Amino acid sequence: MSKARIRADGAEQEMEGQGGDALLTSLRHDIVFGAVAPGQWLRQSELERRYGTSRAAIRRALAELESQGLVEHRLNYGYRVAVVDAAERAQLCQVRVILETGALPMILERLSADDLVGLRGLASAFEQAVEHEGRPQQVACNFAFHRRFYELSGNGPLEALIRHQRERADQGSTGRWQTVSGLRGASEEHFAILDALEARDLERLTELVRVHIERF
Repeated sequence: MSKARIRADGAEQEMEGQGGDALLTSLRHDIVFGAVAPGQWLRQSELERRYGTSRAAIRRALAELESQGLVEHRLNYGYRVAVVDAAERAQLCQVRVILETGALPMILERLSADDLVGLRGLASAFEQAVEHEGRPQQVACNFAFHRRFYELSGNGPLEALIRHQRERADQGSTGRWQTVSGLRGASEEHFAILDALEARDLERLTELVRVHIERF
């Protein structure tokens, strides 16, 4: 048994219905991309059927996702998708601003014309998803844009930290993502960020990234 899953690059990937990394990736993507909602209980028997794998493999995947802050374990109840409250979301926002703006000088230093073309393509994919696709694909395209943006820093550990904090803060796509106008605003900000990047205007780029994070 296998399932097609949307990856963070907006493509589809075949996830085998087995244990191990494929299961962890598939379940993690379903949580991050909103296929399962914050607060939703993750019944192990249902997950076994959905992913076509064993109870032991499900338990290992859930334990790993708990360590990443994406699921919570409640004694005598089981696992559920983590709920980020307002106070924690504000703190995550502060962390993201520090990490993401800190990466900008590195990105500017390494940026090539081809990189900029690629980023504009990913921004356009998100723009199209806003108008024509459902929430999972919108989230996937958004993650693809931001993941590639911060990969250009050339600092793998920093990019991984940024990605992890974005996943914790963004899962479920709350806030401005509840309206089409909010989604369109996010898309417009992507292009404004790219314009500042192309102009190599670090001061404006830093402000745009900060605002983009805080408005979420």
